[in-house]
Amino acid sequence: MYDRLFFYICSELLAYPDSSLISSLPRLRKEAESLPRQKASALISFIDYMSSSDPIELQETYVRTFDFSEECSLYLSYSSFGVSMERGSELINLRSLYKRSGLIEDTKELPDYLPTFLKFLSVADSDVEVAIERYLKAIVIMAENVEKSKSPYSQLFRILADTIRGI
Repeated sequence: MYDRLFFYICSELLAYPDSSLISSLPRLRKEAESLPRQKASALISFIDYMSSSDPIELQETYVRTFDFSEECSLYLSYSSFGVSMERGSELINLRSLYKRSGLIEDTKELPDYLPTFLKFLSVADSDVEVAIERYLKAIVIMAENVEKSKSPYSQLFRILADTIRGI
C-alpha cells in the first residue's frame, strides 16, 4: 500500500509557489508530521526551506528550475514525446484515467503535469500501479535532472523518486 497523504503533499509543494501555496505551508507541515519518519523528515525540511524563503525568490527558483529547463519540465510525457501526436494520445489517456478515479483536474494544466499526476495518486483506488509503472522512468529522470540543476527542489524529488520506486 502507498501513502496517499505523501502524494497529496508533494502535489501541493510542486505547484507554483503563489500566495495560496505559501499560506498553506503550516497546514502541509502539520500533515507531513503524521507520515513515516523518512518521508516526514524530507517533506518538513523542504517545507521549512519554503517557509523561510522570500516568496519572490521561491517563484524565481521555481521558474528557473521548471519553466526555463526542458530537462526539468514538470510534464511527464514531454521527455518521451516532446510536442507530437503521440503525446496528444497520451494526454487523452491520462485525462480518461483521472476521470475514472474521480479526480477533477485543474484545467489550466495539461494532464501530464506532475502535480496533477501526484494528486491522482492521492485519490485513486485503482490503476495506481499501472500509472506509476508507465511514468516511473520519467519521474526518475526528472529527479536526476533536478538534482543536476542544484535546485532546492532536488530534496523533494529525491524522496518522491525513492517512494515511487518502492511501490
